Amino acid sequence: MDRVIFDDCLLRFGPDLDRWPEPQRSAAYAFVGGDAAAAARLDRDVALGDLIRRASAVAPGSDAALVGAVLAKAAAPRRRGALSTSVIAHLGPRFAVPAFAVFCLLFGGAGFAIGIAAQSETNDALMNVAEGDFMLMDGGALALEPGGNG
Repeated sequence: MDRVIFDDCLLRFGPDLDRWPEPQRSAAYAFVGGDAAAAARLDRDVALGDLIRRASAVAPGSDAALVGAVLAKAAAPRRRGALSTSVIAHLGPRFAVPAFAVFCLLFGGAGFAIGIAAQSETNDALMNVAEGDFMLMDGGALALEPGGNG
C-alpha cells in the first residue's frame, strides 16, 4: 500500500481500520506500522472522529425531542438554486413555458425591427450606387450627387 491508496481508503472507510475490508485492512496496518506520516494522519482522523462524536452527543436532561427534530431537519434534502424560491417554481411549467414564448416573441421581434431599420440605410446607399447617383471624391470615396435620390 502506498500513501495515495491509504488516503483514498481512509476517506472511503473511515479511521477505524478494523472496519476496513480485509485486504485493505492488513495492508493498512502494515503501512501505518512502517510510515510515521501515515500513522500521524490516522491518529488525527481518529481524534477528529472522536471530537465529532462527543460534540454531537445529546447531553442528559436536554430536550431530546428538540435535538431529534433539529437533526432530522438538517438531514432532510434541500431544494437548491434560486429557481426553487422564485414565482416560476411555484406556478410550475404551465406558466413558465408561455412566459418564455412571450419573451422570445418580444425580444425576437425587437431584434428583427432593429435589423430592418439598420438595413434600410444600407439599402438606400447601395441603390444610389446602383443607379449611378454618386461621384468619386479625392481618395476614391463615394459621395451622392446633389440632385440624386439620397
